[in-house]
Amino acid sequence: MIKGAVWGLIAALIIASGRPLWAGGPENGRVIISADEISAMKVSKIYEILNRVPGVAASTSSVSIHGSYKVKVFLDGAPITDPSSGYNAVVWDHLAPENVDRIEVILDSGGLIYGQDASAGVVLITGKAAEKFQGSLKVYGGDYGLFRSEAEVTATKGLWGISAMAGREENGGFEPNEDKLIYRGSLKVSRRLTDGLISLSASLLDDERGLYGYPGFPTPEARKRNRLFMLGQETKVGRLANNFSYQRGRVANTDPSRAIDQYLMVSEAADNLAMSLEPTGWASLFLGTGFKKSWAESSDFSPQSETFWHFFARTELKLPMPGLVLAMGARYNYNSNFKNNWNPESALSFSRGGFRAALKYSRAANTPSYQQRYNRSSSTVPNPSLDLETADNYGLVLAWQATEKMSWHLNGFYNRLKGRITYDRPANSGVGRYRNLGVATYEGGDLGFDWKTADFLAVKANLTYMRAKDKDINKNLTGRSRLSGSTEIIFKPAPEFSAVLTVDYRTPAWSDRLNTDRIPGYALYHLRAEWDLGRFSLFFNMENILNRSWLYSDGLNGPPRNFYAGAVCRF
Repeated sequence: MIKGAVWGLIAALIIASGRPLWAGGPENGRVIISADEISAMKVSKIYEILNRVPGVAASTSSVSIHGSYKVKVFLDGAPITDPSSGYNAVVWDHLAPENVDRIEVILDSGGLIYGQDASAGVVLITGKAAEKFQGSLKVYGGDYGLFRSEAEVTATKGLWGISAMAGREENGGFEPNEDKLIYRGSLKVSRRLTDGLISLSASLLDDERGLYGYPGFPTPEARKRNRLFMLGQETKVGRLANNFSYQRGRVANTDPSRAIDQYLMVSEAADNLAMSLEPTGWASLFLGTGFKKSWAESSDFSPQSETFWHFFARTELKLPMPGLVLAMGARYNYNSNFKNNWNPESALSFSRGGFRAALKYSRAANTPSYQQRYNRSSSTVPNPSLDLETADNYGLVLAWQATEKMSWHLNGFYNRLKGRITYDRPANSGVGRYRNLGVATYEGGDLGFDWKTADFLAVKANLTYMRAKDKDINKNLTGRSRLSGSTEIIFKPAPEFSAVLTVDYRTPAWSDRLNTDRIPGYALYHLRAEWDLGRFSLFFNMENILNRSWLYSDGLNGPPRNFYAGAVCRF
C-alpha cells in the first residue's frame, strides 16, 4: 500500500515544473544546501534539513547515509559527535537553522580527507558570520510536557567576533520512563586575519533521560545520563588550514532491576593540518596529516588508550576534453590497537551546460567505539572482541537541469562492507550486542526532484531504493527498508506566512538477523507553519497528524501525534 501510494504521488508530481532545490543537483555525490533554501524549509532543528536529502536519515541525536551511521559531522571545522556514543551520536542544537550559512553533505565517501569512521559520508555545517550585534530568543511548548527555551547572540568589534548560545529542554515523554531533561550551551570567539581566520569554540551538554525499552521488553527503571564537553580551534591562513579539537564524553547507565550501575568516559584530542597547492592551471594538489589520541575509563574495565595518525594526498586533473576532471588520492591510517590500512579514493566527472555526471570509488575504515566494545546497559551487553570494519564504495551520479524550472538527479550506489559492525538483537529478546558480520552489501539508488509549480507553491520529493544484504547467511540486514523517502509541499500564499506539509514513508524492515520478525512500514504526515511579523515570528508543528503507530528502524516505539507551538523574538 505504501509503495503504491509513493509511486502514485511521484508520478503525479512529474507533470509539474519548477526550479532546482540543490543548486542544480549533487556535484560528485555532494549536496549543498544554502541559507536561502534552509529558510524556505521553515524547520526548527538542523537534523530536519538533512531528512530532505535523498539517502539521508537524521534524528535528534543521529544521522545515517544509506543505512550506515558511520558519518562524521563538523560545525565550522570541529566535530560535534559524542566520543562516548556507540553510534556516532550528534549534538545538533549548538546552532539554530536560521544561523546556518551552508550545509554540505558528502554521500558514500569522504574518508580520504576526513578520516576513519566516515565511510558512509560527511556533513559539513558552516555557521553565518557574526553581525555587529544581533540575537534571538525562542520559546515553545507542546504535548507530553515539552518545553524548550534557547537564546542566541552574536556581535563583532573590529576584527573580533563572538557568538553564544544557551538552551534548556524538558519533555515528559510519550512512554513511561521516556522523560528527558537537557541543558546545552556554546561559545565561539573568532578573529579575522589579513589572509584568513582564527577561531576558538567551546560547548557543553548535559542530557539525562529514561530508557523505555523495546515493545514487550519494558525497562521502567533504566536511566541514562550524558555529559559532553567539546573544544575546537580552527585556523586558516592562505592555503594552510589547521583544526584542533578536544572532546570529553561521559555516559552513565543505571537500572536497579537488572543490577546495572556503570559509567564510561571517553576523551579524544585530535589535530589536522592540510595544505592546497595549484602548481599549474590544469592540476591541483591537496595534502594533509594529523593525529588523534583517545582515552577511556569505566567502572567495568581498567583505563586504556589508543593512538591514531594519518597522512593523505589528493590531486585533481583537468583532462583535455572540456568539462572532464579526474580526481584521485589515498590516505594511510595508523592504528595502535587495530590493523593499519590504506584508503584510496577516485572520481571521474563530466559537466556541460545543465548536465553533470560522475563515477566514483572509495575505500574507508571504521573503528569500533569504546561503548560498542565495553559498555553495558539494559539493552546491550559488551563485546570486547569487535574488530575494524572496511567499506568499498562505488557510485554513479547523474544530474540534469532540463529547464530553468525543472531538475532531477540520480545517485546510484554499491557499498561492500567487510566485518560490518552491527547491533544484533535476537528475536523475542530485549537485549543484544554489537558484532562483526563477515560481508554485507548495500545497493540501490536515490532519486530527487524539485519543482516550483507557482510563486506560492513548491514541491520537493526524494526516494531511496536499497537492498541491504548479510552475505554470510543471505538474509536482509536488520532495520533497513527497501524503499524510503519523503515528499514536501511548501505553500506560501503571502510573504509573511508559509506552511509545509511533509510525508515520510518507509517500507517494512527486519528486526532480527534471521529475518523472522518484521518492523512494519509506515507513512507519516507532518505539518509546520510560520507567521513572520518582522522581529517576531509565531510557529507551530504537528507531527504524525493521523496518529499512526510506528516503530523506529531499531524496533523502538515511535511517538504518536504530537504538537508544539512557540515564538521567536529577534533583536
